Amino acid sequence: MQQLLSFLRKYHDGRSPLLLALSGGSDSLALWSMLIEAKKVYPFPLHIAHVDHGWREESASQAADLEKLVGKPFHTIRLENQVPSENGARIGRFRYFLELQEKWGFQAVLLAHHADDQAETVLKRVLEGAHLAHLGGMVSRGMIKGVNCWRPLLKRTKKELGCFLKNSPFWDSTNEDITFLRNRMRLEMVPFLEKSFGKNICKNLALLGERVHLLKDYLDYQTKKYEDRVTKTSWGLLFDFTGLPIENAFEWEWLIKKRAACLTDIQRIMDALTSGAPHHRISDYGVVDRYRFFWLEEKQTSWQAEGSVHLQLKLLESK
Repeated sequence: MQQLLSFLRKYHDGRSPLLLALSGGSDSLALWSMLIEAKKVYPFPLHIAHVDHGWREESASQAADLEKLVGKPFHTIRLENQVPSENGARIGRFRYFLELQEKWGFQAVLLAHHADDQAETVLKRVLEGAHLAHLGGMVSRGMIKGVNCWRPLLKRTKKELGCFLKNSPFWDSTNEDITFLRNRMRLEMVPFLEKSFGKNICKNLALLGERVHLLKDYLDYQTKKYEDRVTKTSWGLLFDFTGLPIENAFEWEWLIKKRAACLTDIQRIMDALTSGAPHHRISDYGVVDRYRFFWLEEKQTSWQAEGSVHLQLKLLESK
């Protein structure tokens, strides 16, 4: 509770309303309970938002019951004609949160993610082979699809939140459906790993996420010295590492991934860069010429033909 109050006092501007994303599950209800207590000590305007994904017949009546439980101001929407999908549901939720944020001027949307959720996120990204830059998992404050999001409970485990966790009066069968990856991780994978290792892997995974964020801050600082090595053009970005020691290639990689986050061929790019390969094409989006990498921010149709590599090289050689 004290951590939540400290978080609010540190980041809330003292006047803007906040919006709680309330699913109706035990985690979001725990955060709601804590916010109600926090308001007694640190008053602030609080709104509630509930998204009914329309996957279950009873979800509409449950949304109405949820409004009776938590009171107003309460905002809700039912997303129609949605095929059950974790990603589609997430997109629909944040589209609605953005609409509410723009209409009501919320400083932030509060999410109830905790350390156990963070551990699952880190594990998922490790198994997916995500770049180191993305292994840190969720952040306590950040932008998601244009929405300013706060996660004040991210450093606390579900067990530590026990005194505020109450059984949800609404049973959502989709939370038990293991066709969804998140449910499969929570119900099967993480318990299996904890049983097999005999350790609290959630705590260790969350710790890994924290350490990655510290490493990210350090590398962001270290790569500031390369900012003049990046040239913005009307076509994209040119990274020029000519004359720099190969030993610093990890920092080059970090800078490229930071400035061109959607790149998927980073290993091929780094292999070509560190080898000093001349005129090496990397898909339709870029080309390496010795220690320079040119990246198109948007795919250009004129680059589709193999012969158009000459255009890329001409752009590089003009630098």
